Amino acid sequence: MVKAAGRRRGPRVPVALDVRWLEAPDPKAEIVDLSSLGCLLKTIVRPLADQAMEFELPLDGSLRLKGRVREIARDGTRTDEGFLVGLEFVDLLPADRRRLERFVRQQSNRDVRP
Repeated sequence: MVKAAGRRRGPRVPVALDVRWLEAPDPKAEIVDLSSLGCLLKTIVRPLADQAMEFELPLDGSLRLKGRVREIARDGTRTDEGFLVGLEFVDLLPADRRRLERFVRQQSNRDVRP
């Protein structure tokens, strides 16, 4: 396992978003939690530590994001040797960051129960 140094800088919300990892031989992946700063990605392809990744997120249309691998672990919930990948988003345009922040806020509000 490769672990990132330090703690997360922003709150994450649980999601289930299918994404397309643009450089992978098997491009299917799933984001299982998300913040405006990063995400946790499930994939069957093991990325390299500190690898740059680019993928498309289905968020109000399509949003292309770039991230850097900060953590890699085996996905114990899968039987096909999958991986959980912690990503930190990099090079986000301000408008794209606002779209992410708005989506995370909406998802966070959905999780609040009276």
